[in-house]
Amino acid sequence: MSCITGKYELDSQDNFEKYLIALGVPADKAAEMGKSKTVVEVTLLGSQLSMVYPAKPHRPEVKNVLTLGQETEVTSPMGKHSVNLNLEGNTLKGIVKAAGKTMSSSFTFSESGFVDLLTL
Repeated sequence: MSCITGKYELDSQDNFEKYLIALGVPADKAAEMGKSKTVVEVTLLGSQLSMVYPAKPHRPEVKNVLTLGQETEVTSPMGKHSVNLNLEGNTLKGIVKAAGKTMSSSFTFSESGFVDLLTL
């Protein structure tokens, strides 16, 4: 668990634009969002998970705090949706409900970073 807390910068995002379009984001906006290099600061203290996305010129800071194992409303660039994650080793796994769709999510952490996998 010790490698979950940290500051991470986006390295790559495969099929992100397709994912956004499947959620109903217009193609031109999805293309623009796909170019953004995101930074996230993750803190795990007990069962409290905090994910902070620092402000950018086009949006304010986004901070989400959730309790593992409980459904929580969070904010993303696409609006509000619900998340329910559990910790399994160095992986946060669970369900995300957004734009009327339900998908599985996993964040697998290692010393070199993390992989966020959403399956719609």
